[in-house]
Amino acid sequence: VANHMNDISKQHPKLVVDTLVRWKKEGKQEPGEMDWIISHSLRTLVKRGDSPALELLGYSSKPSIEISKFKIAEQSKTVTPGEALEFSFKLKAKESGRLMVDYEIDFQKANGKTASKVYKLKKLTAGKGETYTLEKRHYFPENATTITFYPGKHKVTLQINGQKYGSQSFNLTKVE
Repeated sequence: VANHMNDISKQHPKLVVDTLVRWKKEGKQEPGEMDWIISHSLRTLVKRGDSPALELLGYSSKPSIEISKFKIAEQSKTVTPGEALEFSFKLKAKESGRLMVDYEIDFQKANGKTASKVYKLKKLTAGKGETYTLEKRHYFPENATTITFYPGKHKVTLQINGQKYGSQSFNLTKVE
């Protein structure tokens, strides 16, 4: 059911969110089971930053946070397949709340355009005034079978509760 709802959400996001809200109110599923159905059904909408979907999951679409010191490690400003992109940033919660911290990479395509993909970094419940230092190593496999890496300028963007919070560029080179 959740896989079908996720597929439907790509064309009819409001219908899916409204249906899930109704199902939850009806209480026909065990709460844990319903929570799983909701989160699995909304995974594409969450990656897109859909506000109603995020709010159904308990995430504010306008988190009160501050991002600072977002940077790519010096050794990662140029990455070759077989290496990792390393980046870090500080996140300060101005108010308490649940945060879904993702990052998006804009990949260079063969035609020179870019295509983005969203990745999960961390889910957390932040208290007012709490500060977190988050770090990530995103590995680019040398012999990837599901993606072809094209050389050129790429970009990593922070996405928290569906909102964009700054971007950093890096170069991806060919394997020599």
